[in-house]
This record gives sequence, C-alpha cells and structure tokens, in this order.
Amino acid sequence: MVQGTKRRFLLASIAASGAFFVVAFIIGLVSSWFEMPYMRPDGTPDNAPIRAAGILIMLSPFIFVLLTALVFFTTLSLQSIRRLTPRASLTVVVLASVGIAVLMASGRPFGWKDMLYYFCGFALINFLLLGSAAWTWWKVAMRPNRAAHSDAREASHLLSSSQSRAGGRER
Repeated sequence: MVQGTKRRFLLASIAASGAFFVVAFIIGLVSSWFEMPYMRPDGTPDNAPIRAAGILIMLSPFIFVLLTALVFFTTLSLQSIRRLTPRASLTVVVLASVGIAVLMASGRPFGWKDMLYYFCGFALINFLLLGSAAWTWWKVAMRPNRAAHSDAREASHLLSSSQSRAGGRER
C-alpha cells in the first residue's frame, strides 16, 4: 500500500481531470477531421454539433469539478481499505469504462451488432479517457519526495561517518 497526503491526492485529482479533458479534446479534434459536415435535407448546413460543443464548453467547469471530486474520493476510499495500487486503479478504470459503455450502448435500436460496435467504441474511448486520468493521477500523487530522500541520505551518511569514527564499534 502507498501512503500519501490529502493535499497531494487533491492536486493529483486536479491533474487527472486536466488529463481527461486534454485527451477528450484530442479525440474530438481528430474525429472532427474525419467527419463530413452535417447537412439538412434542403442542403443547408446543420449547426447542431456547434451547439452541442457550446453546451459542453459551458458545462465543462461543472464536469471538471465533479470529475476531480470523484477521483479524489475514489482514491481516498481505496486508501482507506488499503487497496491503493496501480492494479486497483486499473480495475476501477476498466469497470467504469465497461459500465459506461453498457449504459451508452444499451439504447441502440438497430440490433445486437449495432450495440456491439457502439459498446466497443464507447469502451475504448472511456478507457483512453479514464486510463490517461488514472496514469496522470498516479504519476502526480506517487512521485518521490526528493527532500525526504535527500534528508534520509544525509542522515545515513552522518550515521556511517559517526560509526567509522567510533572504530566501527557499537555504543
């Protein structure tokens, strides 16, 4: 089990939410290059995707705070049951990805093949988003504390030098 402070966990949760949004932005940018512009039957362009992006931009601060809180409390609960490991984080990511994909694909009206395609697509996108957030959280929260390590090295150096002056004998 890994120990950490709540402050460091909160900062890591904020970084994880940022990573989630960066990956979502990259996926949206790449997918927009490959999609055709939406056209109405009369030939005029449809601005529904632009309206949806505007709504998402307006809701993004709320989503950011909600995701930060969710990540923070999930990691605190994993720490409280002594299961804060990379394997547990991966398990949470996989279960959340599959669960969200099941919810998103369950309403597809065009048969099981359509559901399967949507399930796989949503599971992959969710895994990329949540996986990058979990990786970022782990790298920020579990980075080594250089000050503590340098103090420990200095203390061990002082201890070894004091023992060598004492002739290697124990006191």
